[in-house]
Amino acid sequence: MAEEEVKEKEATETDKDVKYGPEDEQVIIVTDKGYAMRTTLASFRIGRRKTTGVQAIKMKKEEGDKEEDSKDRGTPIAVKVVEEGELMFVLTKKGVGALIPSNVVRLTGRKKAGVRIMKLDDDDVIVSVA
Repeated sequence: MAEEEVKEKEATETDKDVKYGPEDEQVIIVTDKGYAMRTTLASFRIGRRKTTGVQAIKMKKEEGDKEEDSKDRGTPIAVKVVEEGELMFVLTKKGVGALIPSNVVRLTGRKKAGVRIMKLDDDDVIVSVA
């Protein structure tokens, strides 16, 4: 394909033409403050070189949010490809561990706030997910 044809194709490509990830695969994103969200890989478009990416999880309060949505949910520390009901082990800085099934986290769209999967002390954070 000639270089001019490639440039022309890129210029005419729309969002519905962009390839997305597999529809049947799901990922869980876990934050250090004990929150997680589960979404499909299909909600993320496949990027090219130098892509800017898309927001995967809602991190802070935005205009129009309800009061309960304004909590600090922490920083993302783990992303794991999971199947429905698959177990994941969550470990905190204080050495507390929990075995959590992936279906505890409801399946949502991209850029959602997520749900609390583990209640932590004020001075504790999640350090690892397996």
